[in-house]
Amino acid sequence: MARITTITLAVAAVALATGPAGAAEGGLPQLTQTDTYVSQIFWLIVTFAALYYIMSKKVLPRLGQVVEGRREKIDDDLGRAERLRAEAEEVMQAYEKALGTARGEAGAILKATSDEIKADTAQRLDVVAREQAERNRREEAEIEEAMARATGDLAGMATSAAQAVTQKLIDVTPAESAARAAVDDVMEGRR
Repeated sequence: MARITTITLAVAAVALATGPAGAAEGGLPQLTQTDTYVSQIFWLIVTFAALYYIMSKKVLPRLGQVVEGRREKIDDDLGRAERLRAEAEEVMQAYEKALGTARGEAGAILKATSDEIKADTAQRLDVVAREQAERNRREEAEIEEAMARATGDLAGMATSAAQAVTQKLIDVTPAESAARAAVDDVMEGRR
């Protein structure tokens, strides 16, 4: 306060020292009225001191409180934001851990299901292969039986044909057993 008062007094002294000579003719009339300088300076100092007192004791402390309150609120908000960020990081880590666990479980379930499907497929393929093998054996047996019958029928027809041809060619009818033996010899030679 002393510093500001000193500056104010110095300005007033300079104004008094320049006096009416500093004012231009026809210029500012308030500068030519030197008889009121002392009262003006007195009231300037009184007003300044009163305003300074009011500002320093009433206004500035309230402003300081408001600024401090804002600073505390900002610090509180920053602290809360930091806590929320830490909580969000914890939640994110928990989420990622749960996601990793879920992926692991899903992979295990997928592998188990895949293995089960493979085992079921292999079992079904074995059953189908056995059924097919049994069917093939039955069909081969039927084919062999049919071939045996066909061969028997063919041999019988060949025997009858041999007898008929021999009868026509040489006018002799061979015995059925002899014709059959000749046909069997020819058929075995071709096999």
